[in-house]
Amino acid sequence: MRPFQRLLLATLPCGLMAPTAVSAQQAPSYTGMAAVNEYMNQQDLDRFRAWESQNQVTSINQFSDVKPTDWAYQALNNLIERYGCVAGYPDGTYRGKQAMTRYEAAALLNACLDRVTEVTDELRRLMDEFAKELAVIRGRLDKLDAKVGKLEAMQFSTTTKLQGQATFVLGGVNASGNSFYQGFNLPTAGLTGNPLAIANVFNGLPIVAGQLPLAGLTAANTPTYYNILNPRNAAAKYNALYGATTFSYDVRLNLSTSFTGKDLLFTRLRSGNFNNAFNGNGLNLTRLDAASNGFGTGPGFNSSNVVGIDRLFYRFPAGKEFSFVVAARGRNTEFLGAAPSVYATKGADRILDFFSVHGAPGVYNKATGAGFGMIWQQDVKKGKPRFSFSASWIAPNGEIGQAYDGNPYACAAGEGGLFSNCSGGSLLTQLAYTTPQFNLSLAYRYGNAGSNFRSGTEFAASNGWWLRSGSSNSVALNSYWQPKKSGWIPSISGGWAINNLSNNANNGVWTGVAINGLTGTLFPTFYDGSYVTQSQSWFAGLQWDDVLAKGNSLGFAIGQPTFATSLSLAPVNAGTTYAATLAALNNAATNSIYGIPTTTPQDGGVVLEAWYKWQVTDTISVTPSVFWLSRPLGQLTPGGAVAPAGLLASNAANLPANLAGNFTPAGAPDWSAGFGIFGALIQTVIRF
Repeated sequence: MRPFQRLLLATLPCGLMAPTAVSAQQAPSYTGMAAVNEYMNQQDLDRFRAWESQNQVTSINQFSDVKPTDWAYQALNNLIERYGCVAGYPDGTYRGKQAMTRYEAAALLNACLDRVTEVTDELRRLMDEFAKELAVIRGRLDKLDAKVGKLEAMQFSTTTKLQGQATFVLGGVNASGNSFYQGFNLPTAGLTGNPLAIANVFNGLPIVAGQLPLAGLTAANTPTYYNILNPRNAAAKYNALYGATTFSYDVRLNLSTSFTGKDLLFTRLRSGNFNNAFNGNGLNLTRLDAASNGFGTGPGFNSSNVVGIDRLFYRFPAGKEFSFVVAARGRNTEFLGAAPSVYATKGADRILDFFSVHGAPGVYNKATGAGFGMIWQQDVKKGKPRFSFSASWIAPNGEIGQAYDGNPYACAAGEGGLFSNCSGGSLLTQLAYTTPQFNLSLAYRYGNAGSNFRSGTEFAASNGWWLRSGSSNSVALNSYWQPKKSGWIPSISGGWAINNLSNNANNGVWTGVAINGLTGTLFPTFYDGSYVTQSQSWFAGLQWDDVLAKGNSLGFAIGQPTFATSLSLAPVNAGTTYAATLAALNNAATNSIYGIPTTTPQDGGVVLEAWYKWQVTDTISVTPSVFWLSRPLGQLTPGGAVAPAGLLASNAANLPANLAGNFTPAGAPDWSAGFGIFGALIQTVIRF
């Protein structure tokens, strides 16, 4: 071995073990052979540094033979970018596969350590300069570490986030309208020749209580007084049942679990005690979006304050544009690709349930149950227009095992299944085009037997929602526009829907009855033989954001919930034509007090609401609100009763004097008679 090589080899252990390079100025004094060795080492190191500085690179791209696929590519790139201590060969190559001598390794390590020393010195100077500030930050970090440790000790899951919302509502409703006689005690003595049908109409079904032939009545088979119509004031009756001021709550606990960061297992626990008009008791149109009355059913069972599973579904992506949902308990309006309205889209803004379904309760009917869904959203840059499409099948009776009970004309409460005729299922699809300011949505819903239209007049509700058999097809068109910035110009939302019902005749039928052994008399049992075949709805809503203060909102909406626009006549009896029945009804001897069936609907009413949301804090809001329901009963709105001409002609002398002002002789009811409901409330929402 040459002497020069032996000298370099002797210095190698020191070079590899030394944490930093020792410069000539820092070298200790040597004498004799040690001085010679030190001099030779320094000369060699200086030559290497000269070569290194000449071939130093500033980017890994300067090496023609280094590729991103090389296993050490990232490590080499870090040395170049962070420390700048890597040099190549004059021909622009790195020659990564070439063996490195221990001398080269020592020199490379020494050069990198020099750079680390420079950085460390600079950091030490900065640390001394900002010592006080760093001490404050260190103290805060220590406190934060303690809090994080406490939270980690208390957390119940590393994948689940808990959020909650509590809603409190203080308010009441009040009905008003014309007083009218829906009946009175009529003495039977002296009345001859006319059987009288009894109809009791209020809040839903006009119920025929019975029918008696008056000719030949004796004290043995007939009471002295017969309650023919039962007098009362409809508004006063409603106020007695539902007019109290109430204070109720609804609470929701949401558990959001993600296993990949992109999927979602959503579970909601919910309860409430809205056992009043704000939950739709009495009239469905007074229902609030936030109202609930707990969970549980059964004779005499009070579900208020009972906690139950309100939502349970799993949503996962498939690529960038598609996602799928599997639900044990999901809601179809929560599986849309785009919101069709910007009116009251936040939970704290929503008041009446009707306006939360975008003016189309027949389409966006909030069907809740078992099912599945698919959502497609076009992958575009944020702020760019995009298309979306969604489809879902939700069956409210999907958990029931009995598919058929033997009755082909009606679905019983114990029938169900995910895809059976009595599943109550809804197939909801929506195609939408959305920009930052504008949206246009077209939606369609197919409703199975047992599905419903959510909000509407009581006539449409009882005559065309819960289909005993058959199906419904509904279409909705919605759109909105919103300004770029909050100000005096509000956002504008609108929607319209039309619903077509098939095979709904079971809701309007004629039957025969036998009383006291007499048979063959026909009288109406449901809506004097008429039933709904088509209905519509619409709404328009305005909303101002950041009113008077940031976060506050003002809203106003008007619309018509589901109302009948087309009626048909139910079949009379087997072998009996409607013409024959109509002729019988027009006969003085068999006429009906309630009236002759019609195919011209007198349904429909108007709903208005106004509210102002005050955002007290980031988590608390208070929303005063008022609303007005005009003719919520629709065609069932109390009006003048219809008296057959034969009754008035042959028995005028025996009728009470006050009867004349409450009967429209041989004509149609007075549909202009009024019945409306005013509501006022304060809704407070707390999120946690």
